Amino acid sequence: MIENYDAFDRPDQKLALDCITAGIRASEPATVVDECLSLDGTELVIDEVRYDLAEYDEILLVGGGNAAATAAKALEDVLGDWLDGGVVVTDNPVETERIDVLPGSHPVPSERGVESTRTLLEITESAGANDLVIVVVAGGGSALMPAPADGIDLSDLQTTTERLLACGADIGEINAVRKHCSDIKGGQLADAAAPATVVGFVFSDVVGNRLDVIASGPLTADESTFADALDVIDRYEIDVPDAVMVRLRRGMDGECPETPSPDDAPFRFVSQHVLADGNTALEKAAMVAREAGFKPLILTSRIRREAREVAKTLVGIAEESADTGTPVEPPADYFREAKRLLPSVATVLAVRIRSSF
Repeated sequence: MIENYDAFDRPDQKLALDCITAGIRASEPATVVDECLSLDGTELVIDEVRYDLAEYDEILLVGGGNAAATAAKALEDVLGDWLDGGVVVTDNPVETERIDVLPGSHPVPSERGVESTRTLLEITESAGANDLVIVVVAGGGSALMPAPADGIDLSDLQTTTERLLACGADIGEINAVRKHCSDIKGGQLADAAAPATVVGFVFSDVVGNRLDVIASGPLTADESTFADALDVIDRYEIDVPDAVMVRLRRGMDGECPETPSPDDAPFRFVSQHVLADGNTALEKAAMVAREAGFKPLILTSRIRREAREVAKTLVGIAEESADTGTPVEPPADYFREAKRLLPSVATVLAVRIRSSF
């Protein structure tokens, strides 16, 4: 898993890498699904909630994200013959038996992603009141499931996405614009599935696990508005295509429908479960360190910056611990070695966890 693992031969070096490896493996969809979901007779059990599969005429699985195919494969293994079919969109395909795995692109949406998402929406819209729609929501879903709104074409979405990513806006601001240029984001997938029962299994790559932000919240009521989207464009002085500005202004003037709000009917039939997030990896890494005789301290799962920059902060904390015992008294050798390892460790962990989700 770590290409240069054998280049480190000291026990403390190996331990640091073992912690990383354990964290990555703990966050992989197959591991997460196996630990979080089970089948008890005819009931699918998750978070002490039970869904009696025998009550539904048809059970479909749809979704999108970097981890969507691996999650779909794991769910196939749990559900077996209960699963009737479905489709997921991803840039990381794996072989499945009942689910069609369709291509998309990340981080900038592509025409093949548009075609795949159209297929996903058609299958979702076919669900009836007595059906169960299981939805995999994973990081990368915003770009992998593009569904341009009326009047907007793919090139408009691509240009808008590229400029949003480059302007310094945070993910919530980026998604406020994306949702109002889309027919799937901001709760619109839940709307497409109505009146079916919808269960979302979420693999979070977002700090704080905001369901309205992960993959632009396809199952979550949207509290942002056309006005909010325009505010992002204005504040960051983004030059977006004319078609995007026309839609946002028409929406602000009430000429285009807003994204679904919390009081709308479809959300009465929607439940979501966060199966994995950044803490999933951190807690497993800490457990491995604890079993090796250390007293691990999880500083935070909420740092927002590039991994290479975060690594500098973590090295500073390691140095402070070695010198002053703050915030934790270290085994000195371990923290001296951590100063060498942390830049690559932080980068590997951030990149691999993001690719898993």
